[in-house]
Amino acid sequence: MDTDVTREPVLAPIVDRTPRLLRTERVALRGVRNPARSGGLILTLEIGRLWILPGDKTGELAISLRAPSEESPAEAVSADEEDPWWALLGSELRGAWSLPDPAGGIASIELQFRPDHANPKLVSLALLEGQLLVSARPKKV
Repeated sequence: MDTDVTREPVLAPIVDRTPRLLRTERVALRGVRNPARSGGLILTLEIGRLWILPGDKTGELAISLRAPSEESPAEAVSADEEDPWWALLGSELRGAWSLPDPAGGIASIELQFRPDHANPKLVSLALLEGQLLVSARPKKV
């Protein structure tokens, strides 16, 4: 792993509780049909809703854990049946790492679902031109 990649401090207390992924929503962008590109993600976990959205600064992610009762934006659509989320529903969030941007914000994050002994999957989230890009791959253990 790259030496600039660190355990994501905002997500560390969440990951330590190993919550299961219950639901996924993406913030749809007008004119963009590719589900791997969105205006943000809302991951509903057993302990709350993890919001991952573009931050105030260009190229920076904003991450927050919000109450399960907080309403989704009107543009949010279910992503439960989209890759990679359909295969991860019910899986535990086991790790989170971030790559800082030059200004000290979060440029991208990587989430690990499932423990190392149970076919772990890494999901990368990064911003490109104001769009959140999602990609996934198996973790090599």
